Amino acid sequence: MITVAGSMPWSEPETGASGDLGEYVELVVDFLERLNPDIIIERFYGSAPKEQLVGPVWNISRAGIRHAIERRLKERNTWQGRLYKSS
Repeated sequence: MITVAGSMPWSEPETGASGDLGEYVELVVDFLERLNPDIIIERFYGSAPKEQLVGPVWNISRAGIRHAIERRLKERNTWQGRLYKSS
């Protein structure tokens, strides 16, 4: 999740996240566990021009973010849809 100048700001109390990469990875893994396994995720992280980006600023590539999420999934022995409940 990114914040771009001129957009509605990321609200920490609403998301429970501070912009820390580790917290973001945990949030994504928690979400993936509950997501229908038939849904395909195409992107975990967006980008914006440097002059418009407010934050977060992580010195890691998009592929690095994806690898961090995959690594955390393995560490937690979990996967997309593990906690999914069909309605």
